[in-house]
Amino acid sequence: MFPFFTKKVIGIDISDSSLEIICLEKGLVKPKIFAYNRMVLPYGIILDGNILHQDFLSEAIKHLLKTASPHALHDGLCLLSLPDSQFFITILHFPHVLQGKALRQAVLYDLETSFPLKMSDHYFDFQIIAQDRHFQDIFIVAATRHTIHNYLEVLFSSGLIPLVLDVETLSLGRALLGASDKNKTIMIVDIGARYTNIGVFKNNIIRHLSSHPYGGENINANITEKLGITHTEAERHKRKCNMYSRSCDKNVSLIIESELRQIIIEIKKIIQSFLYSKNQ
Repeated sequence: MFPFFTKKVIGIDISDSSLEIICLEKGLVKPKIFAYNRMVLPYGIILDGNILHQDFLSEAIKHLLKTASPHALHDGLCLLSLPDSQFFITILHFPHVLQGKALRQAVLYDLETSFPLKMSDHYFDFQIIAQDRHFQDIFIVAATRHTIHNYLEVLFSSGLIPLVLDVETLSLGRALLGASDKNKTIMIVDIGARYTNIGVFKNNIIRHLSSHPYGGENINANITEKLGITHTEAERHKRKCNMYSRSCDKNVSLIIESELRQIIIEIKKIIQSFLYSKNQ
């Protein structure tokens, strides 16, 4: 939903390997693209979603804003999606009679007693995703205050004012799923540089979200090691290769297939879990 009090808002995606921004402005019917930009981050600026060099990241965002196309940007309100790996995510079940403040207290109590979380060190939020006359399912997200503060400091020093900090896969769900996807169960698999995020949506509502330590960098590392080539050459081979094409180097396709098998195993586990729970 476009913020009603502003004419423009910047969406920003920060990952281990890249920065991406898009600025939307109000249109007559729907928002229009005002500017966009993308850049590759050097290795080690962000690792597994943890910011290791705040000053460098801040300067990189400033540069990205100034060189945006077709219009340069300098500051403004922003929406930020954070890597799924930086969140603790779960779905809990509570009696329907719990509402408002009582529900929030119940969620907090469960997080502190049932999980290894010290809630004084975390921010958390939750959403009711399903309910009937007796019970309700609550989708819960928590992140360490240290992580959130680091990202906020980078945004503020870049001239940006954050409106929303969101989970990456939830953002993808809102962008990709529409009215025609209701009454369906849909899985979104996002293969990133270091992690693969898997989200399952039922009736356009999140029902499962998990992050797995397999990604494009695993493929690059194996190609580099087994073929004795540089990381840059490995990336080029990976992007060029179609496993089902005769023009693809067989050695490269076998390496890619081996790494993708790990992701497929996780996908199958999640599918089996959903089929099992559906038959209960």
